[in-house]
Amino acid sequence: MSLQVAKIKQIPIKLHFSLILIFLLIAWTLAYSFMPRYAPELNQVQHWIMSIIGTVILFLSVLIHELSHSIVARSYGIRVKQIMLFIFGGVSDIEEEPKEFKKEFKMAMAGPAISLALSAIFGVFWWVITVVAEPSSTPVSFSSANDSSATALIMANGIFYYSSILNLILGIFNLIPAFPMDGGRILRSLLFRRNKNYDKSTRIAVRIGVIMSYVFFGFGILTILSGAFVSGLWIILIGWFLQNGAQSYLYQYDVMNILSKIRLNDLMKTNIISVSEDITINNVLRNYFNIYMKSSFPVTKINYEIIGTISLKSCLNVPEQERDTTLVKNVMSPKNKIKLLNVNDTAEKALSIMIKENQDKIFVCNDNDIIEGVVSKTDIIEAMDERKSFITTRNKGV
Repeated sequence: MSLQVAKIKQIPIKLHFSLILIFLLIAWTLAYSFMPRYAPELNQVQHWIMSIIGTVILFLSVLIHELSHSIVARSYGIRVKQIMLFIFGGVSDIEEEPKEFKKEFKMAMAGPAISLALSAIFGVFWWVITVVAEPSSTPVSFSSANDSSATALIMANGIFYYSSILNLILGIFNLIPAFPMDGGRILRSLLFRRNKNYDKSTRIAVRIGVIMSYVFFGFGILTILSGAFVSGLWIILIGWFLQNGAQSYLYQYDVMNILSKIRLNDLMKTNIISVSEDITINNVLRNYFNIYMKSSFPVTKINYEIIGTISLKSCLNVPEQERDTTLVKNVMSPKNKIKLLNVNDTAEKALSIMIKENQDKIFVCNDNDIIEGVVSKTDIIEAMDERKSFITTRNKGV
């Protein structure tokens, strides 16, 4: 569940509902822990103001981090579907993963690089305020907390200090060599450059990611045993996130790897029922939709060249009194508005389009746009399960 809040460079920016919880938790932690220790001379309201601003900067920093990935991806012609901010940070949803060393390396490095740059910028602001306010003092000891200008300087100083530290942590944390972190992708790109085997590089990087997750589990348990329960719990949650992310990625990678080897020509159903563009809507409803109970039909010429599709929804949208005079060609989606695939395309491509377009089937044509068959999500899933079962049985038998 998410909400789109903006669009930057034509990239939708969405907030996951879990962000509300984490925003409040971080702001509360800052207001009652970090800010009072950093600026004890301020009151609780001022600590809350600093904490809320600091939390907003945190999420803006994560957004800028993800935008840097997206901008580099777009420079290579890779479409970015959206940027999602959620409880563990953010993710750039790109249409395809680059399988070239330089592209993946630069895309992965962009995020940590911009976070470290932001850390340096906020650090400079913190240093300038500290020196200007009182050169001989410690970072939190300004002239007078009762003076409004001094109070503003103390608050700004604390915010800049926190922002510098969090971006430093964000940059370094993302360099951890564990999928799905940027460091895991950097590691894969370096391995791929060395051994020229993308599959092997992916599996090594994922395996290291799982190992790193166990390191976080162990460190989290030790932290809890030392008395810092909340900090230890967060570390364990990060370990869980890393392990779940690595295993989910590997599963998805294996699925797409299997589907990339399946041609639609070997998968499609060829018993296609199509309709003519010159029949009425009532005819289609009575003799096609009511009999075959499908959500849509291809519209073809006499030689079965596809010229569009007609859906049940579009037919029902026609007023009942007009259905005997309205023809299919007046309501159908024309060929240039629908997604068609070639018999030589892969099941991977078909599934990607179905997910992107939120449809459950896709029509398959030859090079002359003559319809040859139809493929559904169910067909793809069944074919994938059969091949996975075969691979598992074969490997056990070896």
